[in-house]
Amino acid sequence: MVESTPSGAQVTPPPPRAPGAPVAPIIVTLLLGGLGFATSFFGFFLPMGSDNCAEGDPHLICTADGQSLVAVGPLVAAGLGMLLAVVGCIRWPRGDWGLWMIAGFTATIIGFVVFAGIATAAN
Repeated sequence: MVESTPSGAQVTPPPPRAPGAPVAPIIVTLLLGGLGFATSFFGFFLPMGSDNCAEGDPHLICTADGQSLVAVGPLVAAGLGMLLAVVGCIRWPRGDWGLWMIAGFTATIIGFVVFAGIATAAN
């Protein structure tokens, strides 16, 4: 339906939103937060991958810096994934918020897999 304004210009109202549209990003963001918590929790076990290191082993996990990196890396990746998803949904609320959620999940999962790969390199 097109309405007329006092100046004669026609104004088209925005299309109606789906009934569950505002709730879906919130639920998916909570799921992303749960995934972030899980990857961060299991990330603290990744430094145990250095148990098989011998003296002078060149793998990154065999250094103190490498062990710190694999312990904190999944937490940072989960935080970046959450930030990417939330900022994307806030900045472009009428656009494809699902794309930003997928990007957040992907960043979280890839971050965990990369740091788990570093942790298991010496095995």
